[in-house]
Amino acid sequence: MRRALKQYQNFNLEAEINSASPYRITQMLFEGCIRFLKLAKVAVNNKDFEKKAEYISKAEAIIASLAATVDTSHSEDLGSNLINLYDFCLESLLAASVEMNADKIDAVEKIISEIKAGWDQIPQEEVARSEMIRQQNSHAAE
Repeated sequence: MRRALKQYQNFNLEAEINSASPYRITQMLFEGCIRFLKLAKVAVNNKDFEKKAEYISKAEAIIASLAATVDTSHSEDLGSNLINLYDFCLESLLAASVEMNADKIDAVEKIISEIKAGWDQIPQEEVARSEMIRQQNSHAAE
């Protein structure tokens, strides 16, 4: 039963990703990262080394992906600051993993949650305008 549910959830996630805008995909990355950080804290508190490593690794991969997509062309300072925050999060997660320190994971979760809150506050008109420009550019490139 659990396996069937997991397959259904994976299918739904894949379907949502395939139809999602870049804005929504970024939201989903933040959501996934926060979920993995919460699970990593539970694993640390339970002294489950295997699960801790798995969940921290997944959160790190998401943070690295988010950092790699930062666009510094509009504001180099803002982009650099965001990349530095992501780097701090990655360093903190490495230390949290080595030290089995749930407080460091909690600190990263707070930072990622704040970045996500800012992302979520982007007005829908701007999201729609950006998506329209992206689609125009992709059609022009064809």
